[in-house]
Amino acid sequence: MPLDLVSVLASAVVGGGAGVLFASLKTNREESTKRKALARDQIRDACEGILTEARAYQAELGPRRSESRWTDDYFAASQILLPAHNLGRFRRALLKHRLKKVVGPVAFKLASTIPAKTVREATNYAVVAVIAEAGNDVPLGMLDEALMKPRRPKKVDKVVRILKRVSGTRIL
Repeated sequence: MPLDLVSVLASAVVGGGAGVLFASLKTNREESTKRKALARDQIRDACEGILTEARAYQAELGPRRSESRWTDDYFAASQILLPAHNLGRFRRALLKHRLKKVVGPVAFKLASTIPAKTVREATNYAVVAVIAEAGNDVPLGMLDEALMKPRRPKKVDKVVRILKRVSGTRIL
């Protein structure tokens, strides 16, 4: 049985094409996995400050907030939302939903439309947003409500639980 040159060349071209296709798919999947893991690490680092504050208050080691610090919460939300675009669609939606509950609607809306990269930017944007949107009556998030009012263990526990989920970008 003689070798047919056309069939040998055709099988070589098809085999090479399939190899290149599957190699590129595998590379894309690995890169996507790396980006998502990096985003989770960056989100965990960004959540550390407010999570530490809530845990200290929960353990009765930290002081109560004397006034609303939603500008700090806005900056933290900005730092959390910046790497969130690398997460999957479902995790990103859950993260945004939970974060909105924790920091409040004004801080979340501002962080999602104009994310602040520095504390100074956060303060400048926050002042403009307060004047434009609500005056002095800014709706508070769960974090401010839990840390400003007299100690309520259930509320603080709920905030800490939600912040842990945001920090770990967990689904449940």
